[in-house]
Amino acid sequence: MMVGLAIGYDWLYDKLDTDSRREIRTAIVEKGLRLPFETKYDSWVRRRSNWGQVCHGGMTLGALAVLEDEPEL
Repeated sequence: MMVGLAIGYDWLYDKLDTDSRREIRTAIVEKGLRLPFETKYDSWVRRRSNWGQVCHGGMTLGALAVLEDEPEL
């Protein structure tokens, strides 16, 4: 899901109004980037299946999408 948000946020950035940008950026940060570090939902980090790769890929795209507004992440 974060891949879709990140791509849409990047591609449509100029067409989105300020409130929409903030809402999408907040969703990427709070429900995607911070979630595995601040909650118990981090078992994918140690998976032996491809699930870890899928999650890391989504987090990478999410982080790149919000990089200018959230450089500390």
